[in-house]
Amino acid sequence: MSTSEESYTGPTIDPYLNLPQKPDPSVPPVTPSSPPWGVFQAVLTVVASMALLFFLPLLLTSPYLIYRYQRVGVAVTRELLVADKFFIFLNVLSVFPAHFLTLALIWAVVTQFGKLPFWSTVGWSWGENFGLWKSAGLAVVLLVLAVLLGNLFREQPTEMEKLVLSSRMTAYAVALLATATAPFVEELVYRGVLFAAVQKAAGVLWATVIVASLFAGIHVWEYWPNLGALSTIFLLSFALTLVRARTGRILPCVVIHLIFNGVQSVFIIFQPYLDNLQRAREQKAALTSFIEFAVRHIG
Repeated sequence: MSTSEESYTGPTIDPYLNLPQKPDPSVPPVTPSSPPWGVFQAVLTVVASMALLFFLPLLLTSPYLIYRYQRVGVAVTRELLVADKFFIFLNVLSVFPAHFLTLALIWAVVTQFGKLPFWSTVGWSWGENFGLWKSAGLAVVLLVLAVLLGNLFREQPTEMEKLVLSSRMTAYAVALLATATAPFVEELVYRGVLFAAVQKAAGVLWATVIVASLFAGIHVWEYWPNLGALSTIFLLSFALTLVRARTGRILPCVVIHLIFNGVQSVFIIFQPYLDNLQRAREQKAALTSFIEFAVRHIG
């Protein structure tokens, strides 16, 4: 036995014990700003989420189209589908499984198939000096600006408005989709996976510009050609991305997005009742004016 070995008097360490290892200083720690995935994986996640939103509705609604039209020999045209309220409803419902599959994909990318914790890696926490109340306050400010922009640019209805007005069951489905899944899936894909990867590769500025522009761009078709609605979606996109850049976290973005969509969903659900109330007020005012006119002339 060597002298060095003879001089060691400490306890014997079992090499098979699962003892915690010291972190390697040469390997950067995994954080929401330094993720384990790269730009390639992030771009694939975005493309896959878009593909699911496009192809899954086609797949899930095809049995209905075959049963409804092709079995009786009717050629399916765009005009026919636009007028089919039940098809539009099914098309909206099919977005839910697309979102669930996207969430599974996000989990695989963020955790590297279960090797890392999901919530801390993606940044599911409040930023410094930016908690719930600031997030809620910013959401209210964005809603007020959206109303002002909508009143400033009164133009023809958007594709989203046509979708909501197609039937009440579709309106309910859109409202549920906008609050139950869309804020979580969209924020995790764009401000979570994509922003973190681009920030790590090119810096905060490029990540902010690219993510905000891409997120707004994919929503253009929904709000075309209303300039007020288009301005609102670009404003929302850049505000959310700036919050992500400022806080380094995604939870504030999810809450802002959730409140923004949630308030609009409430109006979507209660719009017919509000319209009926408004018509009742107008009829009451007209009746009151008529009675007053009649009383004056009779007197």
